[in-house]
Amino acid sequence: MRRAIQIVASLMILIMGVTKSYAQIVLHSEAKSLVGIEVHFRFDDSQLDLDYMGNRNSLSRFTYVVDSIGLMKIDSIVVVSQSSPEGTYEHNMRLSQRRAATMRRAIERRHPELKELLRIYPDGESWAQLREYVKSDTTMQQSAIDEVLRIIDSDVNIATKKRQMSQLPVYDYLHVNYYPRIRNSVFCIVYYDLHTTVEGIEGIISKSIAPTPVPDTPISSAYPIILNAPTPSVPKLNIRTNLVNDLLFSPNIELEYRIKPHWSVMADYSIAWWSRKSVHWYYQLMQFNPELRYWFRTDKPWHGHYVGAFVGGGYYDLENGYRGYKGEHILAGLCYGYMFPISQQLSLDAGIGVGAMVTEYEEYLPIDGCYVYQQTSRTQYVGPLKLRLSLTWHIDDAKLHKAAQWLKGGAR
Repeated sequence: MRRAIQIVASLMILIMGVTKSYAQIVLHSEAKSLVGIEVHFRFDDSQLDLDYMGNRNSLSRFTYVVDSIGLMKIDSIVVVSQSSPEGTYEHNMRLSQRRAATMRRAIERRHPELKELLRIYPDGESWAQLREYVKSDTTMQQSAIDEVLRIIDSDVNIATKKRQMSQLPVYDYLHVNYYPRIRNSVFCIVYYDLHTTVEGIEGIISKSIAPTPVPDTPISSAYPIILNAPTPSVPKLNIRTNLVNDLLFSPNIELEYRIKPHWSVMADYSIAWWSRKSVHWYYQLMQFNPELRYWFRTDKPWHGHYVGAFVGGGYYDLENGYRGYKGEHILAGLCYGYMFPISQQLSLDAGIGVGAMVTEYEEYLPIDGCYVYQQTSRTQYVGPLKLRLSLTWHIDDAKLHKAAQWLKGGAR
């Protein structure tokens, strides 16, 4: 038995020696980078909203690409966080730093195995990416493109550059179409494409091992390559009128502003100031009601279910020709509603509010052209306080910015 083992071992050594003489293994390593996966942030915000501009799909794609390449082949993952060039440079630099910190936390939470490979860079204002967008634009006239590029490339201070940009006729177009896209964090995955070639006698044996292909993913070291098609920015302001109050001859206006992805503040003001003194008839009502709302997650912003809390108060003078009530009231309560779309810029907001109201009023009688005081009363009420069916108009960022510029110019 021992003799047989020695013979087999000798044969294996002989075969390995021959193979070593006639064959060699050649390893080729080519460093590559993959750029193009982006997540986007809302204006002046560093929180990661998965429902904004395809962020959820972008992170899913990032996971898919990492898994497709393989952890062993990845050298590093570089994430560059930027802000759009609005406001002061110092503020935008701090904003990009906060966005970078947000991305580090998000990736480490989702992929703890990538923690040591992360390289996070806050890059401040994204003038370079804006330049690439403008340069490849197919809508603007070439003269407008040249003017924008001239300002971006000019050797002036940042404040002057921003002022010159804001005075361009195409600034509103840039602000709506490109500024939301450059409030982002861009992923760059640096990995190695390994090729192993086994060359034997007369080159008969040859094999190449490459990483799992990533479909539709361009390989480039250039920056930026945009794969995601960002959607238009979400309007932050709504102007509405409550059709229920309109039917009751009480003209009203409601303003709502989105302060966070799921939060908004709303205020409604209504006034009915009708009177007919010859027969002592009064219908006078003025009230103001602020409201804080929380919007539940929805595929389309500004639509779906919400809950809120409101306070308010007002003044009234109501008389039917026989008896009048003149006083003030305060109220507070909770509300629930649902907003559904009519068109791209119009929606209907249906809701109801319940709570408590306290009012103190004077009772009077209209007698011979005079108002005779009777008594002062105080009443408390708990129950439904609001009924809303509001026609809503969404104001996009371009109109808001244009209005702000107009007000700013008027202030000068």
